[in-house]
Amino acid sequence: MFTRLCALVSKASLMLAVIGLLCVMLCVQWQVFGRYVLNDTPTWAEALALLLVLFVTAFGLAVGVRDAGHIGLESLVGLLPEKWQHRIEILIHFLVGAFGCLMLRSGWVWASAKWGEKKPMLPVPDGIDYVPIMIAGGLGNVRRSDVEKRDVVVGAPLVVLGGPSMLIGLGGGAASSV
Repeated sequence: MFTRLCALVSKASLMLAVIGLLCVMLCVQWQVFGRYVLNDTPTWAEALALLLVLFVTAFGLAVGVRDAGHIGLESLVGLLPEKWQHRIEILIHFLVGAFGCLMLRSGWVWASAKWGEKKPMLPVPDGIDYVPIMIAGGLGNVRRSDVEKRDVVVGAPLVVLGGPSMLIGLGGGAASSV
């Protein structure tokens, strides 16, 4: 149940990130149109685009952490004995969770402190700049059960992407090492 909820939140976050990117493109296009065609640069467009980039980054970060698409050193952990692999994985999940909680709390402190001030070019509180930190910290706080790898059932359809030329030079198994 929790995994399905996390998958749903992840999908919604990804959709919001894509919508945000489209809005960033529209803001930039409107700014260019206003500057060169109307000869009147809309100052709010740049400020809105910058704010949207913060939200797009936060939602993208949350999806990346949930799907384990972030940078990791799994190959080093894989070299350790199984007993140590499990301990290191628990430590990694604890550190990711602690960092997410720190982001959530720090974002709340800064957003609360700046909420009374207004942004100069947008009619929104200045504290909104810190809301994406809370989003990334809260949504990026991943549960171990949500990222556990499951065994592949015999006969399950698999998709193989790339080949030896797609591997990177780590661990002696890359095309450059063959």
